[in-house]
Amino acid sequence: MDKGKIIETGTHQQLIQANGFYKELWDTQSGHRQQSINLNWEEYI
Repeated sequence: MDKGKIIETGTHQQLIQANGFYKELWDTQSGHRQQSINLNWEEYI
């Protein structure tokens, strides 16, 4: 969700395969990304 709006839907696997905002968050939280990233929320609206 962003600003109260759902920006992506699907199962975990579908969202990972879509390679969108959810995947960026997942990669960051699960340690798949070693570097800090600057997520641009507007890009996913």
